[in-house]
Amino acid sequence: MHRKLPGVLAVFSLLMLQSMVTLADTDAYSRPAGFMRVQVPANDQKLMSSPFVFFNSGLDSVFSGQLTGESNQNDADKIVKWDSTIQDYVSAFKADNTGNSQRNGKFFADDTSWTPTSMTLSPGDGFFIQNEHNSAQTVYIMGKIVLDNSLALTLSQNYNLVSFPVLTTR
Repeated sequence: MHRKLPGVLAVFSLLMLQSMVTLADTDAYSRPAGFMRVQVPANDQKLMSSPFVFFNSGLDSVFSGQLTGESNQNDADKIVKWDSTIQDYVSAFKADNTGNSQRNGKFFADDTSWTPTSMTLSPGDGFFIQNEHNSAQTVYIMGKIVLDNSLALTLSQNYNLVSFPVLTTR
């Protein structure tokens, strides 16, 4: 039994080496991930950008379990983003206490038709987090760190709200 152990270890080592070479050849290894903590003051908003490629860029995922929802959009926390194609702000509010468990905790475009928001966040997007409540909230966002040296953005002829997703130290 002891004589087989070195042979088994050698085969195991070769298999591990082969899998590492395969991962390197196919670029299947992952980028480093990180998180950012953001303090949003009470009854105020915070202008944000993200240095991350989100694991899932939909608001339900990015802000899962965070911010405070309400049964109407006027009292609920919101994400607001400039849409350069229509040259206006679009917003999504977090629903809660709606009496419908399928709506609670999710983001919607309005509280009349209850259309789920299609808003997503990507590197280069500027957006606001609006806290409509009487206490400050801490929000955490996380994703894969952008390692690119440049970012191509399509700008409209009029107004744009953009950012450059780069991490810096204070």
